[in-house]
Amino acid sequence: MSLMDVVQHYSRVFTWSSFLKMLLHTIVASCFATMIPLFLRWMYLPTSVDHKLPLNMAFKTCTGDLHGVCSFPTATRRYPPDTIFAEGVTYDLMLELHFDGQTADFSEFFQVAVRFQDSDGTNLHEYTKIVYPFKPRGIFSKVFKLFFYPLYFVGMFDDSRTAHVPITSGHAELDELSSQFVVEVQNRAIVLEFANLYVSANFGLIPRMMYSWPISSYLALYLICFGLYFTNIAFFHGLGLLFSSPEGTAKRRPEQRLEDDALGTEAEHMKARIRRNSEMIEERTKGRAGIRGLRKMNTFNGDIMIVRAISFWVILSTGCANQICPGFCGKVILERHDNGTNILSECQACPWGSRVQMSFTDTGRVTTCEPCTEELPLYDWLFLLFVALVPTITNSFFVRYYALSTSQHKNEFLEHFCCLLESFVAACAALLVMEPRGSLRLYSCSKSLLREWYPALHNPQIFFGRKLHCSYELVYPLYSLPFVYLLFCLITLLVFRTILYSTIRRKDRSRRAYYAALYAIPLIALGHALLAGLLYYLFAYVLMLWSMASNAVHLALEGNKPMRVLFNDLLRCGKHLTFLIVNMCLLAFAIVTIAVERADGWSLLLIALIPMPASFYLLTSSLSHPSALALT
Repeated sequence: MSLMDVVQHYSRVFTWSSFLKMLLHTIVASCFATMIPLFLRWMYLPTSVDHKLPLNMAFKTCTGDLHGVCSFPTATRRYPPDTIFAEGVTYDLMLELHFDGQTADFSEFFQVAVRFQDSDGTNLHEYTKIVYPFKPRGIFSKVFKLFFYPLYFVGMFDDSRTAHVPITSGHAELDELSSQFVVEVQNRAIVLEFANLYVSANFGLIPRMMYSWPISSYLALYLICFGLYFTNIAFFHGLGLLFSSPEGTAKRRPEQRLEDDALGTEAEHMKARIRRNSEMIEERTKGRAGIRGLRKMNTFNGDIMIVRAISFWVILSTGCANQICPGFCGKVILERHDNGTNILSECQACPWGSRVQMSFTDTGRVTTCEPCTEELPLYDWLFLLFVALVPTITNSFFVRYYALSTSQHKNEFLEHFCCLLESFVAACAALLVMEPRGSLRLYSCSKSLLREWYPALHNPQIFFGRKLHCSYELVYPLYSLPFVYLLFCLITLLVFRTILYSTIRRKDRSRRAYYAALYAIPLIALGHALLAGLLYYLFAYVLMLWSMASNAVHLALEGNKPMRVLFNDLLRCGKHLTFLIVNMCLLAFAIVTIAVERADGWSLLLIALIPMPASFYLLTSSLSHPSALALT
């Protein structure tokens, strides 16, 4: 194929419509890249980050003696809840004390107490710190002050009159929010000119960069997101150009072989006949171009051949011959007749709940869209059970992760039970709304290939340019049902968790597990949309690896304990025992799924080995410690 043919081919493929489509994709990618940094700031940055709180240190005078001092220097600061300290965020607290000139020579240590209280004055948190004033008296410090006095004057350096006292690096308000704090310097001989309490949120490097450098971090995140989106867009359009090339189309997939499937030998005969007629017209009209009548006849016969050629390619491209459709396309039966001659539509995507099937009639082979009426296989039920377990385990993990150390076990158990109830109600509702409606049964279509999960990537392409869009759910209902289930999970989460938080857990509730579940369910839906086909064939192995890995990590977090002590802790602690039983159940579920997939009943005997990972860890944990290894 010459270079000119390739250029003409790509000029037909890359039209204004494809350019506008790519431009639209780029604009959408830019919009997403614009919103994602804002969403990340809203999700990861707390509502309160850094504060400098001035303190008014004052004494209490004695009642009997007007000149007497009957208290330590104390400052009280009131504030609305959830304004200085965000719930669930750890903060660093540092107290800055600036002494007067006489107290600067004070050399005795003293104690500082910081108390956080609610509106009734009840102490919620209390921190104490011993401070020992240090005044440098060497010649080096005096020379340093002499030469850098302007920097001291503008406040870039602190002298010995200022003390910075780190109070704590882990202040967090979880169950109850404070509304005031009291700072007390427990020495009456100290006179302070001013004091400040510095509050700084303690979070990771990326959120800190997003807070400290908002414009630079926003531009960096925008460029990263836009680069990822634009790479996907370029890859998508590049694949389209690659598969639309003459060389790529010549190596067609089985569903794209339109000539063989649609016309067969009849197409070859028609092309040969057109070629022979064209040669015959050229031979008969050769040398007679000057005769007016023959020139008209030549034009007429040439037009006839052009019309016949165009008709042939139209028939070939639409797949009307023998009523065979390319790829996953099918014909919808518009009217059924008793004699078997049905009225069919053009090749198109099949309606939801049906897929293309090959049948044989008196007129030849027909690809029609037939409803899915097969019973759902056991392996598909196990896959749907896996999909139902993912949000349940995720919600329970967030409940446990954000559980308060002081919370009652009854309340945490109720929240775990609420997660199970949400998933159960959502699963029942999702099954009832699917066909057949009002029943817990499911109908399905037969499936055997991975590409059937991604029909949008396998639309048939006809003659280098035209593409038939036949994207629909070939694996009904395994792709759509999880989305319906996750939608009901969101609804039940909003209903049941709100009832739980507003009644039983009204006082000690933590909103972080609730918000984490609201974020996790859309992410699970996105993962299902992209990876459903892969997970359908690999979910049993993924579940097996995850079960054994989580079991090992959970036991490793218990530290280096003797085997007997670790075994007793697992049996006596209800949380550890529950976690161990859940991991064993997931491992058994994975083994059963693999046995069903392979149709091998002997594989079920491996269920007897599900305690093996935990037992192996208990037996070998002491041997794997570095102190037990002898290096030779």
